[in-house]
Amino acid sequence: MPYINGDIKKGPCKHVLAVDENVAHNVVRIFEMFLSGKTARSIADVFNHENILTANDYFYNTIGKPNPYKNNKNKWGSTTIIQIIKNPAYYGAMANGKRAVKSFKNKSIVRKDVDEWIIIENTHKPLISKELWLEAQQISKRNNKQTVRRSSNGEVSIFAGIIKCADCGGNLVFNRRVLKSGTKEIFRCGTYTQKGKDVCPMHCIDYATLYQAVLASVQEYAVLAVEYEKKLINKILKTNDEFKNKNMQRYEKNIRESKNRIKEIDGLLQNLYEDKISGEVTVALFKRMSKKYGDEQERLITDVEQLEAELNEYKRVEQDLTGWVNRVKECLTIDS
Repeated sequence: MPYINGDIKKGPCKHVLAVDENVAHNVVRIFEMFLSGKTARSIADVFNHENILTANDYFYNTIGKPNPYKNNKNKWGSTTIIQIIKNPAYYGAMANGKRAVKSFKNKSIVRKDVDEWIIIENTHKPLISKELWLEAQQISKRNNKQTVRRSSNGEVSIFAGIIKCADCGGNLVFNRRVLKSGTKEIFRCGTYTQKGKDVCPMHCIDYATLYQAVLASVQEYAVLAVEYEKKLINKILKTNDEFKNKNMQRYEKNIRESKNRIKEIDGLLQNLYEDKISGEVTVALFKRMSKKYGDEQERLITDVEQLEAELNEYKRVEQDLTGWVNRVKECLTIDS
């Protein structure tokens, strides 16, 4: 947390952000490393290796309370690094309008692109120049273009969003590497990309290898569809049940953990309110933390609704496979 409210230092205006010199250098270092060519993942690995406190850990240490975010304690991730890189606060500006309601019918909150933010310039002391911040945004945009789930001809990959890591269950994300021998397209574990090898080892598979393996499997089913249609349907139903049971357990676990965290936040908000009444925390700190907890709780509620909807979908077993079987038969003619 490189900035603190002015009232903590008893400054002239409690609503002005003041630089926290104890950790400001970490943010400057992140930008320097990113601009030198290091990835967000490698920066996070360096900070974890050096045991540098995360923003949450540092904040709760300063107020003398345990960090309630136990699962993320002392762990930097690539997402956190990217959030810092994109935050205009570090060149002295404040961003508003980062989120919006999806529609008047759908009240779920969505994140808006950086280009859509409302940015107010020169609101407080900067840690880096605006020029360096803009340079970092350009690098971030270029990196995003290299990691979209598209094949070399620009088409969205047929595997986008449907292949998972066998160990952690996270999505495998598309990545393109430019080597001396040519361009190599792979899918690798998204959990590793975001949180590092301490959470999940790096798993990757070559796109062409994956394509051929899936094609071979599909054509095996296609042969069965032609010769043993009834046998194929029974096999699919059995496989479908096994797949659903495995995924239902993961969904139920995620739903349970999210609901527990929602209840935990209710308690934290109550304690925070009582601390404000007793004078243990300032009004400014109360507003900031209650908004932070409120945003997290709102996101979790939305996540639970989505997870429960997907879980219900998994529980629904398809009875009519005739149309699918006919489409599978057509795969016999695919050779590449």
